[in-house]
Amino acid sequence: MRRTTPTARSTVSVLLPSYNHAHYIGIALSALAAQTRAPDEILVIEDASTDDSLAVIESFLDELPQLRILRNPLNLGVCASINRGLIEAQGSHIVCTAADDWLEPGFVERMSETVAALPTTRVCVSSYVQYSEAEHRRVHR
Repeated sequence: MRRTTPTARSTVSVLLPSYNHAHYIGIALSALAAQTRAPDEILVIEDASTDDSLAVIESFLDELPQLRILRNPLNLGVCASINRGLIEAQGSHIVCTAADDWLEPGFVERMSETVAALPTTRVCVSSYVQYSEAEHRRVHR
């Protein structure tokens, strides 16, 4: 388990498993690029997609220098992909998201401030906003 001391700056790794989400992954990566506090590491676990997902992900390599692509040789599923990301992640704190999700611009900054203020806390969760694509409507939860 990764540990950070109360005086150490937390580092944030974002895990983003992806399988055949070429249509969505660009939005998720754009949201990470727009963070007010950039994640220290972004691991996209590309789960042997058969669509253009890899090309979309690779198009963000210049914009997101902290992006690493972990390519599964065959489709392993979301749980195995997340587990692979957990093994590879270097951050003191980990955010698990998905290719069809996006983080609001201040998410990483607020999360970092929260964990700094509560250094003995082991798990941090947040509320979420559900987006209805068909209705172009957001519902805060």
